[in-house]
Amino acid sequence: VSDKAGIRLGVAGLPFSDVSYIVGLAMPTIILGRGDHRAVIAAGVGIGWIDRISVFESQEVFVGYGIGSIGYQFQPHARGVFVRGSFTPVFTDQQVSAWGGLGLGVAF
Repeated sequence: VSDKAGIRLGVAGLPFSDVSYIVGLAMPTIILGRGDHRAVIAAGVGIGWIDRISVFESQEVFVGYGIGSIGYQFQPHARGVFVRGSFTPVFTDQQVSAWGGLGLGVAF
């Protein structure tokens, strides 16, 4: 949206856990700093489909979740490719999961 704010949209999947897939909705993002090195803070909501498998049954559940992100972004040019590393906790009504990640994006 600007040099200081943005919107993240995306889809994520976690095939190695009990989550079939997660559809991420909007995450308003604030970008702090100038030049090549920046801090990034974001928060948003999403929806997901979870396969709960137990000894007695398998059940798909539709859930809402909150997601936050705080990280570092290296962006050598105002427009173009950037690299981001972040800590990304996910909040549901039953648990908080601590995640992290690396991202590659394009600013335009």
